[in-house]
Amino acid sequence: MHKPKIIITPSAAKLGEAVNAHLNQHYKTKENYIANTDFVRFSNGEGKCVIKDDLAGCDIYIISDPSNYGASYDLIKTPHHMSPDEHFSDIKRAISALRGQACRINVIMPLLYQSRQDKRKIKESLDCAMALKELEWYGVKNIITVDIHSLSVENAIPFNTTLHNSSALDILLDSFKSTIKYDNLFVVSPDSGAKKKADYAAKYLGINKSGSFEKRRNYEIVKDGQNPIEFHEFIGPSSLKNHDILLVDDMIASGASLLSSIKLLKKLHANKIHLMVSYSLFTSGIDSFIKANTEKEFDTLFTTNLSYIPDEYSKYDFIHIVDCSAELAKQIELLNSTL
Repeated sequence: MHKPKIIITPSAAKLGEAVNAHLNQHYKTKENYIANTDFVRFSNGEGKCVIKDDLAGCDIYIISDPSNYGASYDLIKTPHHMSPDEHFSDIKRAISALRGQACRINVIMPLLYQSRQDKRKIKESLDCAMALKELEWYGVKNIITVDIHSLSVENAIPFNTTLHNSSALDILLDSFKSTIKYDNLFVVSPDSGAKKKADYAAKYLGINKSGSFEKRRNYEIVKDGQNPIEFHEFIGPSSLKNHDILLVDDMIASGASLLSSIKLLKKLHANKIHLMVSYSLFTSGIDSFIKANTEKEFDTLFTTNLSYIPDEYSKYDFIHIVDCSAELAKQIELLNSTL
């Protein structure tokens, strides 16, 4: 078994520190498993990674959150928020800086870079597949992710690199059970893509009531970076009177699907509505959710710390941010003991 060392990119500082703490708990040590590195940015936007430790013979785990728009640097004297492409480049910089010292290189991206783009419809790019092939070419042994949008992307790397996908749903559901008093619960997915999650959540909670929405988007139109919803209908009972609702999805991007689902559930006389997602990106801001919560359209939101959430968002009582860093530490422990 080789000594594990963590390289934390600028996108994952808090998450990396939490993983380090869990590793110390597991190994019963007081050691800093975080490698001493420096991700340098020049004024024209170019960057480099400098590794200051001797990592020869170590198993390296590079942690990155490509969704972290809160990470920034000065570009030509102007504050610049980093994009997913820049965060992915930092992973490659870290690998390059290792210069073959590491025994094995592993990458932890809970929200996998570009993983929402998992299929080709016309002449369009497949960025996630290309990124996975790049990491394979760089010699990455394992890629650890959580609640991937579609596991089919692993077809891009069938041989030399293993994609490990775990779930945060159990952790979220445990937090929900211990926090919320619910009555006559009905579990719902906002579209057919999340139906399996809703069914699993219902079974985990020991209930047999689940349903979903049927959603159709207009893929010929792109508005604000997304295809608008033109049809949204609930597939389930005609009335949800006296039912509490748990609405389960993989992520909040703009939140349009969830907010539309909430309004339709309220029209069916649903009682309390609780939201549960692995990733809360709030790409259109959080104001629409604050408004919906203030107007009693929904009650709580359970989400994880696996992607960037601005500190000021945690002040809102309806948001429950569930710490899932122990799951990442567990993945490191498992791999480190078996590699």
